[in-house]
Amino acid sequence: MQQSKAREIMGKDFFGIEESIRYLHVKPTKNQILYLSDVPFSEQQLREGMGKYRLIAVFPLSFPEIFQLPGTRIIANNSEVERDWLNRFFSKPVLGWYLIRIEGIEGSESKDWGQQLELLEEGESVPGIWLMFYAVLTYHLATGEKPLRNIRLRCKEDLYGAHAFIGLFWEGIKISHEYDEHDCYRGSDDLRLAACKRPKREHYKGG
Repeated sequence: MQQSKAREIMGKDFFGIEESIRYLHVKPTKNQILYLSDVPFSEQQLREGMGKYRLIAVFPLSFPEIFQLPGTRIIANNSEVERDWLNRFFSKPVLGWYLIRIEGIEGSESKDWGQQLELLEEGESVPGIWLMFYAVLTYHLATGEKPLRNIRLRCKEDLYGAHAFIGLFWEGIKISHEYDEHDCYRGSDDLRLAACKRPKREHYKGG
């Protein structure tokens, strides 16, 4: 599908190549543009996902590159300690198109990890922290709005028995983790499961 058609369907929930250049100041290579020129989701998939997902063209930016962006301080904790922790534990995602639930799976609150996984729909997986950070940041930069007002999103990284989560607090985006057996964490009514879809497609090989 052409980007123009996908943008027409998804409206403000679309973030493509042009938006990436404008808000993230990326300088895509010709091969990257070619790889992203076709949106690998069907019109039916996009229409069924309206209001639930954001369609995002993700570039493999590192956390240092993200934190250098103008305006990032508004929504991200930009401390040296935080950046070092993010760089050591969380890897950047692969270039490509993603459908991401910016507010997570409704109804997944107050459930443990196993119970939350049962709520994933066909074709969905749990994204990593970096991808959710990217989704939240691009949403804010493009719309001026701040998502995750009253919720945290649980992601796939398991740090010694503790799954990482992302949330929005007064000082900006918070990325942290708690042990899964922690009563507050397991039964929290503000902790949802993050979810995304990525089409079955040959991964970008670089260049």
